[in-house]
Amino acid sequence: GDGLSDFATGTGGFDDARCRVQLVLGEAYDVASPPASWDVHASIDGVVDGGFLGASVDLGDVNGDGFDDLIVGKPMFNTVELPRGAVYVWFGGAIAPPGPWPLSSADIVIEGSLPTEQCGTAVAALGDVDGDGIGDLGFTCGWWAPDNGPLRGRTVVFLGRTSWVPGTFQADYGDFQIEGTVDDEQSGAALVGDFDFN
Repeated sequence: GDGLSDFATGTGGFDDARCRVQLVLGEAYDVASPPASWDVHASIDGVVDGGFLGASVDLGDVNGDGFDDLIVGKPMFNTVELPRGAVYVWFGGAIAPPGPWPLSSADIVIEGSLPTEQCGTAVAALGDVDGDGIGDLGFTCGWWAPDNGPLRGRTVVFLGRTSWVPGTFQADYGDFQIEGTVDDEQSGAALVGDFDFN
């Protein structure tokens, strides 16, 4: 990267809850005369009413190229009645085109495997949890209910790799998951990573 941190934000009520994600790139300035505002470099709009694109967002390198990637959750993906949810990933690079990015431009899409599990409730760049030198991707599905039972929820982890194949995947293809153990627990309300606790 360029050595300056960037950030992303989600707008929860934009356009009938289709919502919007905005990416802002860091820029150097004289501390004696800081800018009054920063321009939004890129924005991504949801395409379905009530989809809640950007209900969760994070930035982190999950393909080992040294550039942080944009990770976006859309927990109400599909329909409001059947919100299987989805997670979108845009790979970062030395050149990030400005302006609006269509949702279809995501490099990776991971969809919930069950009709109402709301994947993307939370997303996180987890850091390198398996020690292979590549950051890993995590997200939660708060309404995951195996065998049509109570809402236990789950956290799904896709281990980072340099050879992601662009396309759409199912959450069940994750490398491992942590499941709620109590009926109606809805595990996965929040997720944070990239810490070395021990």
